[in-house]
Amino acid sequence: MVANSDFKGCQTTLEEFCEGLSADGKYSHMQVFLHRNFKCQIGSKFLMVTPSVFGLVVVKDLRYKSGIVIVEYLDCVTQQVGNVRININDERPCVLFICFEDIRSIVLTDNKKVDDDAGLLEFEY
Repeated sequence: MVANSDFKGCQTTLEEFCEGLSADGKYSHMQVFLHRNFKCQIGSKFLMVTPSVFGLVVVKDLRYKSGIVIVEYLDCVTQQVGNVRININDERPCVLFICFEDIRSIVLTDNKKVDDDAGLLEFEY
């Protein structure tokens, strides 16, 4: 995490930030919530990944203040509440949130495929 003092002077409004989230927008690099098949929202489970740790969390709240997105989360293992602060001008945010339902779907699909392919391993002598 980066100290608050690193973000002084950022004057982006919430409206400007939201407008810049499009694929070709000024803040397209802020697409830190990744999902495929499921619509994830506040209260959804995510795999939170940072350079030093990863784990299952429930996103409890999102706030925006003076160029900082604050993601409040509940750690599913420790049941402790924490938060991640993301500077919207940082071209490489240090955190990703991957929708857990998508991960679950991928794993279940892969397991089904492995089970279906099990018959291919049988040999007739």
